[in-house]
Amino acid sequence: MSEQEIVQLKNISENNDDSDKASGSDLTPFWSYLATSQGHEIAHRVVDFVEDIKKIGLNKHSSHQSLETAAKYFIIAFVVIAVSGLSYFGKLDSTTGMLFGTIVGYFFGQKNEK
Repeated sequence: MSEQEIVQLKNISENNDDSDKASGSDLTPFWSYLATSQGHEIAHRVVDFVEDIKKIGLNKHSSHQSLETAAKYFIIAFVVIAVSGLSYFGKLDSTTGMLFGTIVGYFFGQKNEK
């Protein structure tokens, strides 16, 4: 951190002293520590940690999404085969048709969030 940035942080801290004292939090030591190389290293590690958590979440979401898509196609294929078989044998009534239509309509009605 440059000398000018340290002076700016001290000025900001001094300007906020009245509000910090009123709220009971004086951040001057914190900003001073972050200005050191050790503080910079800790801040860098925290940022890396947050980025790693973000990447893990995205990877889990993408694998979950592909599994969900495969399950969706499997259920739709199963419904089409079941309706065809029940219709061929004359066992397809209005209640079963409504149930299968609702299931397939639910999957077609879902929005894909990306």
